[in-house]
Amino acid sequence: REGSAIATSPEAGRLDGPFRRTRFLVFPGRCERTTDYYEDDGETMLDRGAYNHWRITVGSGYVTFTLVRKGLKASGRLFEVGDESFDPDSLAEGESREIAVSMGEVLL
Repeated sequence: REGSAIATSPEAGRLDGPFRRTRFLVFPGRCERTTDYYEDDGETMLDRGAYNHWRITVGSGYVTFTLVRKGLKASGRLFEVGDESFDPDSLAEGESREIAVSMGEVLL
């Protein structure tokens, strides 16, 4: 769907912590669209706060990942969009990472 970012991982069958590698399929759109993405450890009740909350905004030429809440710590992880990647644990709450994308291009 235009303006969406879909999280995928080869580890999707494993629910014992945040994925080491999460690839986002990005579908740029003419209008900006924002969605929320949550990561948890697969076992702790969410009311204990052991989760990360991301706001992902997709526009016509970019995708932005903003860390809204950091309640889960991990290391050695990557978020990937196309040929670019970044360590999601390097961001503090309120910080963002923007990646350029092109209209008409689905970044797998």
